[in-house]
Amino acid sequence: MHFIFQALHRRPLEPKSLAISRGVSAILLSLVFLAYVGFLIYQIYTDSRLLIITTQNLHSYPSPDVEMCVYGSRWEISSCALITMDYDSQVVPRCTPYLIGSPADNEGPQWCWVFKTDQLEFGVELGNTAEASPSPEQSQIKTIRRVDIYWAISNLTAYNLYNPWAPSVTVTLYSPGFSSWRIKPANMIPQQATAWRNLQLQHYVSSTIMNYWNTIYFTPARYRAIRPYDPLSILGINSSFIDIDTLHTSQHDWPLNNASINYTKYGEYQGVLSFLLSAGDMEVRTEQRNHTLLAALALAGGCYGVIFAIYCVLYGTPKLAPFGLTHGMSIWYYRGKSKLGRKKTDVDEEDHSSPTNLHVHRSSKNHLLSMDGTSIHSNSSLDSHEQLTTNDNHHSLESIHPAMIRMDTINRTAVSNGAGKNQLVDESNSVPSTAAPASAPAIQSPSTASSSHYFTHLESRVQELESILREYFLDVDYLDALRTRQREYIEAGAAATITENRRQSFALPYGTHTRKSITGQEWT
Repeated sequence: MHFIFQALHRRPLEPKSLAISRGVSAILLSLVFLAYVGFLIYQIYTDSRLLIITTQNLHSYPSPDVEMCVYGSRWEISSCALITMDYDSQVVPRCTPYLIGSPADNEGPQWCWVFKTDQLEFGVELGNTAEASPSPEQSQIKTIRRVDIYWAISNLTAYNLYNPWAPSVTVTLYSPGFSSWRIKPANMIPQQATAWRNLQLQHYVSSTIMNYWNTIYFTPARYRAIRPYDPLSILGINSSFIDIDTLHTSQHDWPLNNASINYTKYGEYQGVLSFLLSAGDMEVRTEQRNHTLLAALALAGGCYGVIFAIYCVLYGTPKLAPFGLTHGMSIWYYRGKSKLGRKKTDVDEEDHSSPTNLHVHRSSKNHLLSMDGTSIHSNSSLDSHEQLTTNDNHHSLESIHPAMIRMDTINRTAVSNGAGKNQLVDESNSVPSTAAPASAPAIQSPSTASSSHYFTHLESRVQELESILREYFLDVDYLDALRTRQREYIEAGAAATITENRRQSFALPYGTHTRKSITGQEWT
């Protein structure tokens, strides 16, 4: 708070109680501001993220990882059919290129297959699936509309022993970017850990039942989480995100039509599972920090303005400071350098203890902009003052009686020529000596006394005006420091000149040797 130091200073012409109340109020307002700044810092530390919900259009989406598990019995996939965008069917026996995991090697009691591939993607529209010049990697990716998987449980008797419901397969769809078959749960941020836990709890799980055609529709969703302790997001400029993709699923079931069963084409199957993309857009939820450093800086600036306005309403505006940090750096450097390299001598002590220096030091603060004759209007003001004084003295001398002028002339002649004599003898011996002693007070006319009183009053008013300007309106400590620095330079130069003169006056004759002390050291 820039006004707290001025508030603690008592100004001229104001009671002590006002200065105390102003200082206490400034301290309380400063504490309120610091408390508000601390509250802003606490809000940044415990920030609650906002969510910006947007929609992103999709032209295609990569094939998800489909986890299929049966509890209680081994099971097999007889075939899978890839339905293209033109509704052409491509049957892959046993779906070998797209399956991982081997239930035959698993001891149970749960056996799983995973449909996983990077060479398939689900298209949205037929016209938007092909690019003008696809890259070699994209040319190997096949765009499809739907995948049909034909399955059969190997041992229904064993399955019925473990499960009281109809034979079925549990299905879970994972996004390729966030799949338990692709990434590990180590070093996850809290948002990823939450999404991972939901997947393990089978938040979006489906099933396919024996003798039914089950169609699973999946809709992709993306959550963009801010990285922990991201400096740009804390500052409020930009953020770096971690994308968490999940798939929301819905399911429709139809009984199989036994009249159109084709075991020759699809193998011996008991149920069919289909999955396909159900939306041409994707919901994107992006985290946004509610409190940032830039926002806190703006709020702190507003609070500071309100507090300063309250202070100005109660106690008026503080004095201006036309000199900033760049002006004070040279003064601080000079003060530090002078403190480190100062060597006090007898001449310096005499100079600092002389009444003249004390008077100059005290009167330096009484002059607002006077810097040893370097002010702008100093010469003109002095000339005007001297001219005005000369004119007043001339008019006052003309108003004095001629006899008084003659008497004053005689007195001055007696003082100048009567050194060593006790009395003045008139040369003509016709007039007795009536000369007054030299210590007699000078005779002043009423106009001279009035002018002197006027100038004294004017000088006091100017000094009072300078003091009021200094204490209430303008901070000129920098000018005082410059003035003191210039005076120290002059005093240092004068002291160096006096020391050099003393050395020259007490210099030893040529050819003589310096005296040595008892210890053998030379006298300095």
